[in-house]
Amino acid sequence: YLIQPKLSSNPLETLANYAKPLMKIWLVWSVISLLMPFQWQVVAEAGYLAERQGYWGYLASAPLNSLLEGGLVHLWFIPALVIAVAIIA
Repeated sequence: YLIQPKLSSNPLETLANYAKPLMKIWLVWSVISLLMPFQWQVVAEAGYLAERQGYWGYLASAPLNSLLEGGLVHLWFIPALVIAVAIIA
């Protein structure tokens, strides 16, 4: 609703200007969540790589889902928002 007037006049430039900061935020938080261990007990017992390899293997088992969610499932709305704006552009 609020972005529609800009999209009507210059859709591709508006999409790029809208998506760039969102994707930067998504990328930064995805990298943080990919590197930050969640199970500290496993890190203490088996080490950092043992804890992370399980999570990275889980993400690798569904690559498209992982791409759209980023490092955490909570980030799904950022690529969804960019895709929605791209559809209406």
